[in-house]
Amino acid sequence: MTPVFDLTGKLAATERLNCPVRIKGEPGFRIERIRNSLIEIERGIASIDHDMAELDRAYRIKQTQLTLARAMADEARSATAAKLSAAIKRERDELESV
Repeated sequence: MTPVFDLTGKLAATERLNCPVRIKGEPGFRIERIRNSLIEIERGIASIDHDMAELDRAYRIKQTQLTLARAMADEARSATAAKLSAAIKRERDELESV
């Protein structure tokens, strides 16, 4: 593509927008800077989304572990209560037989 110059010697507006080399202060340069900023923002958002997904996954794992620990504690509590109840009944039966 051959550059098109206007009467002042600057690149014509259509060429400036298509030109891969941006000159500071020209509209294309600002557009490029804004586009680069948007790309950086999108990358930051993607990174935050990834971090949130990891934290959510870790939270669900901890929540599952806590639920399992509570179930085990309930089971141990029930087993202990059953043993104590059986021991009390045995003692009561022994006392009644005397």
